[in-house]
Amino acid sequence: MANLKDYRDKELRYYIIANIAVLLLLLDFFHLSQSENNIYITELISKFFNVSIISSIIYILTFIADGLFSSELKIWLIGGHAPGEKIFSKIQNGSFDKRFTCEEAQKIYSKIYESLPKERKEKFFYENAEWYKIYNKYREVTMITVSNRDFLLCRDIYFSTIVNIFIYLSLIFVFKIIVLDWRYIGYLTMMLIFSNLGTRNKSRRLVNNVIALDIANNKTQK
Repeated sequence: MANLKDYRDKELRYYIIANIAVLLLLLDFFHLSQSENNIYITELISKFFNVSIISSIIYILTFIADGLFSSELKIWLIGGHAPGEKIFSKIQNGSFDKRFTCEEAQKIYSKIYESLPKERKEKFFYENAEWYKIYNKYREVTMITVSNRDFLLCRDIYFSTIVNIFIYLSLIFVFKIIVLDWRYIGYLTMMLIFSNLGTRNKSRRLVNNVIALDIANNKTQK
């Protein structure tokens, strides 16, 4: 079985390092004055020490803090709904995927629609549970594995950005190690918006791919 979270050792790590690099550039940590050798060496050692401390704090806390977010909180912060919570309602309303028709889907999932609860929260839970049963049949299929990995990567990038903002503000107002730079706040806000939109899009793509694959398989078996 493929390791869906191998991105934590690759893409996510690089993203966090990139955020730290942007902060250090904005704080002018990499600028050294051209002075006498002794002063230059002292300044170099001092700045290297400061860079190491700040980078380590941000990097370690970002990874640790991710575990503090519960699945429910992550869902709420992203948009309030798990990937499959509205899937069958969207199919029924005709707003879904061009790879199949709504009539085909409703016919194949007729039993699901017959048991669809009326109460809103129960309906969300039921739809997500039924979608997950379908997903579980195809979780090892390459298309689904890649879609799920992309969704998880975007989701963790989003939450690492939230943690990064919190750590940055803490270093400014609590520990008073660095000064506020609105350019970095603007950069992180932009990344927060982009990663949220990316997570939503990847979530929809995962849900769509599972249903499209299942319907295609059902049509082939007939």
